[in-house]
Amino acid sequence: MQQTLKTAVREFNIDLAAFDYPLPETAIAQFPLKQRDASKLLVADPNSQQIVHDRFRHIDHYVPAGALLVRNVSKVIPARLFFRKPTGGKVEIFCLEPLSPHTIDPSVALSTLRRSRWRCLIRGKHVVPGSVLRMDQPVAVEARVLDRSGREATVEFQWEAPVKFGEILQRVGHMPIPPYLRREDQPLDRQRYQTVYATAAGSVAAPTAGLHFTRQVLQRLQQKGVAIADVVLHVGAGTFLPIRSERVTDHQMHREQGAISIQTLEQLRQALRSHRPIIAVGTTTLRLLESLYWIGTLLLDDSLTTESLIVSQQLPYEYPSAVDAQEALAAIVAYLQNRNWTTLHFQTQLFVLPGYRFRFVQGLVTNFHQPRSTLLLLVAAFVGPFWRTIYQEALQQQYRFLSYGDSSLLWRLQEGGVERTRGKEKLW
Repeated sequence: MQQTLKTAVREFNIDLAAFDYPLPETAIAQFPLKQRDASKLLVADPNSQQIVHDRFRHIDHYVPAGALLVRNVSKVIPARLFFRKPTGGKVEIFCLEPLSPHTIDPSVALSTLRRSRWRCLIRGKHVVPGSVLRMDQPVAVEARVLDRSGREATVEFQWEAPVKFGEILQRVGHMPIPPYLRREDQPLDRQRYQTVYATAAGSVAAPTAGLHFTRQVLQRLQQKGVAIADVVLHVGAGTFLPIRSERVTDHQMHREQGAISIQTLEQLRQALRSHRPIIAVGTTTLRLLESLYWIGTLLLDDSLTTESLIVSQQLPYEYPSAVDAQEALAAIVAYLQNRNWTTLHFQTQLFVLPGYRFRFVQGLVTNFHQPRSTLLLLVAAFVGPFWRTIYQEALQQQYRFLSYGDSSLLWRLQEGGVERTRGKEKLW
């Protein structure tokens, strides 16, 4: 092993306190703007140290012709359900991840009839293993708590009506808007906490970088010659979890389900071959794309099996790899072709820390993130120390922060921004 995650953090001088900044409550967007593409757009290049301010509807002015824009088409499910205890008390159950039928494709669990088992969060008093909760309207559903640790529990849902579990969620579920909004979901969240291109149901948090796109914006990008590719990474509630541990390495990354078609893999290979920039819409898309490199690397080393298609959070920091990105993609394509599969399904816990070497992505469309968060660490890895200038500028220019906030287009810090000391990378 080249180095452990703890060794990597020490060598890359990662101090979580260095990724803090004052975020006023007034800067956190509580609601979306009336028009998606009316949000502000900050365009930043850490290589030239330049920052430009504009509106998101003009993002096509800053994306070069020939670029490949990759977006996450995962769709948020209304995952919050309300039940009653036999005593009449109200209990909230937040469905996080299907357990039975167990699959890395949530659409299977959402299509089940009469019985489905999920990992959930429970909010309510005196709900213990063995508790049976009920919902009577518009569909009679029973929720049995099988086990519980803190707020997390395994819950089995049962119902007799000939409807799929996903249909129950659509009828009675509430949208899982971020907890930092400190408000209940409203009817407009059904539409606005969702991208206009979302098709694959399974997320319990929105890939928020895509919320700014309209069909008109996408059309203008395509007219300019920007290609668009779709991937799926189902976002978990863990995306909102701050890093509470004293050491960054003690933070447990949430595991998320990803999928990419062989067609999109070929689009990525072609972009790499022709040296066209690849732009990720959101941190979820970036993590999915970078995860592909490690899957391809393990396939080339015969270290990956069908049963272990997962990228662990420490993998980039303990697995030496000099594999070319195109070779990694070619290995995945061959893996799929040998099995007559058209889509790769996998899981990832990829933890992108400052000092991480990016293999695919040159540009990142993303919102402005919470202090001391894994998402801010990813941004810092992407643009280097220039992240602080970007965030200071955004606050001074009264940008709106977090999920319903404004947007940025960030270009990656190139080789010149990382010095090499004794053969090892570290932040400068």
